[in-house]
Amino acid sequence: MQDITKQDVAESRAQAEKLLDAQAEQSKAKRPQGHGRSERGLDAVAYQPEGFGRFGRMFPELARARFGDTLPQEQAIMNAIADTMIKRGDTGAPITEEEPADENPKIKAGYTYFGQFIDHDITFDPASDLDRDNDPNATQDFRTARLDLDSIYGRGPADQPYLYNPDLTIKLGFDKTPAYLKGKKKLFDVQRAPRDESGEVDDEHQDCPRAIIGDKRNDENNIVVQIHQLWQRFHNKIMLDLARPSTEPGNERPGITGLAAFNTAQRKVRWHYQWVVLHDFVRRIVGDKMFHAVYNGGKPKLHFYKPEDAQYPFMPVEFSVAAYRFGHSMVRPSYSLSAEIPHQRAPKNKLDRLPIFKPDFSCDDVRSLNGFRPFPPGWGIDWSFFLPDVASDLPEPTAELPFDQFVRPQPAYRIDTMLVDPLSMLPDLRNEKRPDRKSLPSLNLQRGIALGLPSGQAVARRMGLKPLTDEQLWIDQGNLDDDAAKARRDMFTENAAQLHENAPLWYYILREAELADAVKTDFEDEDEKPTSQVLGGSRLGGRIVAEVLIGLVVADNQSYLVQDPNWRPTVKDMSYQGTRFELSDVVNYVDS
Repeated sequence: MQDITKQDVAESRAQAEKLLDAQAEQSKAKRPQGHGRSERGLDAVAYQPEGFGRFGRMFPELARARFGDTLPQEQAIMNAIADTMIKRGDTGAPITEEEPADENPKIKAGYTYFGQFIDHDITFDPASDLDRDNDPNATQDFRTARLDLDSIYGRGPADQPYLYNPDLTIKLGFDKTPAYLKGKKKLFDVQRAPRDESGEVDDEHQDCPRAIIGDKRNDENNIVVQIHQLWQRFHNKIMLDLARPSTEPGNERPGITGLAAFNTAQRKVRWHYQWVVLHDFVRRIVGDKMFHAVYNGGKPKLHFYKPEDAQYPFMPVEFSVAAYRFGHSMVRPSYSLSAEIPHQRAPKNKLDRLPIFKPDFSCDDVRSLNGFRPFPPGWGIDWSFFLPDVASDLPEPTAELPFDQFVRPQPAYRIDTMLVDPLSMLPDLRNEKRPDRKSLPSLNLQRGIALGLPSGQAVARRMGLKPLTDEQLWIDQGNLDDDAAKARRDMFTENAAQLHENAPLWYYILREAELADAVKTDFEDEDEKPTSQVLGGSRLGGRIVAEVLIGLVVADNQSYLVQDPNWRPTVKDMSYQGTRFELSDVVNYVDS
């Protein structure tokens, strides 16, 4: 890169600001949905956290990373990086086969979508239609940066009564239980909008019935909507338990109903949810060592995330736009929902899984897990396919359907710098012409430069860590196959002037996690140690994720850590030392 004068920098910055303003104006008429949509308020990020629910920065003193003299140059480099982050043509293996090259045996697939559910909860915006994603005047993108299940409860039964039954349980949709689980478990769709019955809209122009829930993003795919439904049913089960009189010694009481029961149930549900997020999800994702270093026995040590510096908890863009997007690398290209879906209904290979996305949206599609539509009969998730420690009796195996050989629960994919092919072509709900606007890695990297994130190396130095070298970031094989590694090296060589000691923060975090547990193998040696990436392998990304999620609970004066630090989950016997309460326990309680 040629020497740049102060005048050049000023002119380039003015040009970038002009282009960003133009993009913001264009976005008002044309906005992405689902994974392609950013949160409202992101384009008005505060350099000092202030106000309620405002996006802020963990490291406001760090300069933004620059990858070119102009914004188009920076965007081109982000696209070049993104092109090296897609595993082309990978549709996933049949349900009877393990995938040691890609799978992380320590983290199961359910946690990928529980992580997505958490993201939607802490960036919930009930005051907007969620399309106002690039509003430069927005100062708030969510009502509460708290783990309080706003996505489940919405604005409550007084303001959104259509979410609730008269007894203040949450309305559910049709029964979708697979045939082999009927009589043992119940699995439901969420409540959905009815058809237009005016007679003035023909069938061709009827909208696909959308979910009537507190946050429409939780209808993005067939898995996250069932995580949502799980927590709705958890609330309903607690409401039913409260309605029964208790004769437990020391806890005798009459049955509780009405608003008193609702308020009690909401607090109990939120506290169990906070516990699962911290003690199961965070601990599982960042690893025991990082979790204990930050959680510190319930007296958290927050070195970098300082929610007390703001009037209310704020959402750091280093977390929301970079560190927390680690989950995108955990997405599998395809999943099995149960022993019945798709296996007993598959027209050809009965052992194939369903792809997470198909590019074309279809309301009655039965060959993908696309969301924003009712899921077909029998599509309720058998959670033994997604979570550990969930019991489920499968049908008797046959030669055609060897149920005893099914891989259960399905593992998540590794946390690394490779994303599955379907994420390079997201479902297009707005006829997007630019391919990079359909590619999730490109969208993530573009968002990083638009929000002015610092480089991974700058954040590492600020946190007192030795930064990864260019060799480690771009040249080392890591967990890439030979072709992918060569493409990555070639890309770096072409853009070395811009990427020298200057990696995008999101990419840096994924690469650090990848290298921390890299295993060089052709994956044909059965004796080779399997990979088991956790974000704790990324001391930078793991610390940010742990501090923010734990910090949000600390900063919430209604959380269990503030109200009752010695509280333990109550729907499971926690009297034995070492007993854990995890997401699978929520499933088991609901099914009990």
